[in-house]
Amino acid sequence: MTIKEEDFDKFRKEFDITVRELAMPEAYEDSIQTDGELTARDFNLGLAHSLKEQVWGAAFPEPVFANRFKVLEQTLLKEKHLRLKLEADGVKVQAIWFFHKDLLPEFAYLSYRLNANTWMSRESLQLIIEGMEDADRDWA
Repeated sequence: MTIKEEDFDKFRKEFDITVRELAMPEAYEDSIQTDGELTARDFNLGLAHSLKEQVWGAAFPEPVFANRFKVLEQTLLKEKHLRLKLEADGVKVQAIWFFHKDLLPEFAYLSYRLNANTWMSRESLQLIIEGMEDADRDWA
């Protein structure tokens, strides 16, 4: 298919209308699907390894969990990533939120993936933050 340059804006508008008519409404919602909360005892390398050994894909995505955390420490790395030290139910855990610059409040309800992080030949549990619940985001 070839579209003339002078017809591109019209095509773009009509294409957008058609996609919105055919797409599922949730495709336009700002939401994060989670697999629920983990207990403090689930914050461990064994579970992170077990999850990584599974096969995940578009129709079966890697689990994303959500918990309320106390933010103990937060540091901006390379002006674009937020490194965090969090606490949930007395258990402290390290976390990273890639491409997020804004500091968090003292308490935050965060969605995350479990990750086994290796640095300088040492392995530790690290949460990969996916998002934070706020007034503009719906969580399911």
